[in-house]
Amino acid sequence: MSDKVQFQTNVPVEVALKYGDGKEVNGQYGDQVLYTLSDGRVMYVPPIVKRKIEELRIGRGELFTLTKAEKKNGTRRMIEWVVAAGEREDLRRSPEVTHLYFEELTHMLPAGWAEGGRMGAFWRRLWRMADA
Repeated sequence: MSDKVQFQTNVPVEVALKYGDGKEVNGQYGDQVLYTLSDGRVMYVPPIVKRKIEELRIGRGELFTLTKAEKKNGTRRMIEWVVAAGEREDLRRSPEVTHLYFEELTHMLPAGWAEGGRMGAFWRRLWRMADA
C-alpha cells in the first residue's frame, strides 16, 4: 500500500498530483478526496481542498504547497486548508515548450494542410496567440 501523507498542523507540505483529478471517497472523517501524488504517496483531503486546487488550476505534476492551518476564532480553534501554487514558468515565452507544443499541434492537423499555403497562415495565427 502507498504511503499516506500525514498533515501536521501549520506545517506546509509540498506535493504534486500524479493525475489531474482526485477520487471522492467517504471515510472515517466524512467526505474526502483521495489524490495519488507523483512520488507514489497518497493524500486524503476535504472537498474544499479539491475546489481550491481547481480554482488555482493546478495541474498534474505541478508542485504546490498544502497547509493544514490552525486558526483561532476567540477561544475556538478551526482548521483552514491553505493551497498555494508553486512558481509557474511562463510557458508561452519558453522556446523549447513552444516548439514542442507547435510540433504536437502539427500532428493533429487535417491531412493536406501542409500544402497549399494553409500551414503558413495557421502558424502565423498560433505565433500571434503565443505572443499575446
